[in-house]
Formats: sequence, structure tokens, C-alpha cells
Amino acid sequence: AAVSYVAVRLLIGNAHTLELLQGANSRSSHHGAMATGGGMGIIVGAGIAGVVAASTGEPHQFIPIFIASALGGVGFADDRQGLGVGLRLIVQGVAVIGLLVYFEVFFDLTAALENIGPYWLLLPVVGLGSVLWINLFNFMDGIDGLAAAQAIFVLAAMLLLAGDTTSFLGDFLAQGLWLWLACVVAAGLVFLFFNWSPAKIFMGDAGAYYFAITIVIGAVWGTATGQLSPFASLVLIAVFVTDSLVTLVRRLSAGKSWASAHRTHAYQYLSRRYSHAMATLIYMCLNLFWVLPMAFCAQEALINPYICVLVAYAPLIFLAIWGKAGRSERA
Repeated sequence: AAVSYVAVRLLIGNAHTLELLQGANSRSSHHGAMATGGGMGIIVGAGIAGVVAASTGEPHQFIPIFIASALGGVGFADDRQGLGVGLRLIVQGVAVIGLLVYFEVFFDLTAALENIGPYWLLLPVVGLGSVLWINLFNFMDGIDGLAAAQAIFVLAAMLLLAGDTTSFLGDFLAQGLWLWLACVVAAGLVFLFFNWSPAKIFMGDAGAYYFAITIVIGAVWGTATGQLSPFASLVLIAVFVTDSLVTLVRRLSAGKSWASAHRTHAYQYLSRRYSHAMATLIYMCLNLFWVLPMAFCAQEALINPYICVLVAYAPLIFLAIWGKAGRSERA
């Protein structure tokens, strides 16, 4: 947290020199130039802490920490110079494949997936779904505080659901990757201090990629080790998935490009009707009072996990549609 605080302050103070000033465009919900790339502050702080955290576990746990940091670094390069869509997708795909290979080699991921269904089908679904999630998360980073608050919620909830409450500060956090994810939460909280409305800096692709891939790591690590239900992970990301996917589907059906900039997510309509802070608080209330209890039900198998996911997503899809996600701003 301390390292992230210093790093973000330096990024804010040197945004012009580092070419990290972002002007308003057709996707922006702000006016004028704003410092971006603040996610690098999260990466530096959580990365250094991750090196220490991984030393409490097996040496190979440095691999996913490195992959996440590298992907965040590519996002930072995109914040500064702008990278092509094709290159970004290739890098994301390589990062996800690297993670799946890691979890297969060291934790026999396919054996864990076989408990759910045929691994030869689920493995590519996890891979493609992870790349899709990275981009969906990036799409949802459009107003002050929302993406950082969402990442903090999801990662903290994963730690809560996967941990044994009788030894949460003992054996559980002694496992390097969980301890590292706790460090990401700490770094994210520091960034949120600067990103809360009115924001002093945006996380940019650096932060969006890093947060998204750490959530993937938490979900796959939990599944491979049997500590976190994959259905619980699916539920935890439901608010972002529903808003972004409903928006994407409706825009594609209207003949719009998926990659074109716009301001038609439900959260963007909410922020214009009320405020950035209010929109973020509404989404966090949905997370705390609907998503988290449903994720707990999935984790503890209190409800059939497939039904649990369906029940969790159905009202959120309705709310996204009711909130005009993907509709033209004139509609």
C-alpha cells in the first residue's frame, strides 16, 4: 500500500512528462485532460509485495505474478502510445495460455475441471472466457472509482469465500498466491483513494489488464486447488459481465463496431443521471446485497451451482436492459 501510494503520486505529478495525459473523447465521462496509467502504481506496489508473498509458498508461484505484471506493463505501453487491437488480443491470449499451462503443470487443472464437465471443452472455454473478461473489464472502466471498487470487491470476496475462517491469518494466507491477491486489494484501495470522484488519475489499460488478470488467477487458482468454487467466481463478476455483455450484444445487433468508443453502458447512463460516485455506490450495493450472498450459496453448495448462477445473473440482465445498456444515447 505504501509503495503504491508513492508510485501513484509520482505518476500524477509526472503525467505530462510520461505522456500519460488523456484528453476527453467519445467514450469519456469527464472533461479536459486527466492523468492516466495509474494502474502502474498498483502493479509496482502489488508486484513488489507479490515477490515477498510468493517466497512464503513454492518458487513457481512467481510465474503468475510475473505474467500479470507483464500484461499490466503492456497495458501501460498502450496508455502511453496506443497499441493496435490485434496486438492487444494476441498479448492477452498469450498471457492466458501461459497461466493455463502453469496451472496445468503445477496443479493439474484438467483434473479439477473434470469434476465439472469434459476438460477438453471447458479448457478452451476458460481460455476464451478469460480473454473476453479482460476486455469486458476494460470496457467497464469508464467512470471514477467503479472498476477499482469492483476489482477490490471481487478479490476480497474470493479471499473471504476461499479462506477457512478458523485459520484465515494462518495457513491460508501463508499460501503465496492468496497473500499476493490480498496485496493487490491493499494496493487497489490506495489507488481508489486517488480515483474516487472527482478522480485525480485513471487506472488506464495498465490497471484494467492487471486487475482483470488477477481475478482470472484467483478464480483458476481456487478451482485448481479446490478452495474456491468456479461457480462462485462466475457469480462474483456478474455485475460487470451483465452490463458489458448486454451493451456489447445490443450494439452489435444494431450494426455498431464492438471496438468503437461509446458511452452507452448502464453505468454510464447512471453516472450522467446522478453522479460517478452514486453510480459506483449503486453497483457496490448490488455486489454486497445480491452478488455476495449468491456467491456464498454457490461456494457452500446451498443451491445447485448451475441454478445459482442462473438466479444470480437473471435479475442483473434485466436491470442492465432496463438501465438502457447498449441503447443509443438518443434513445
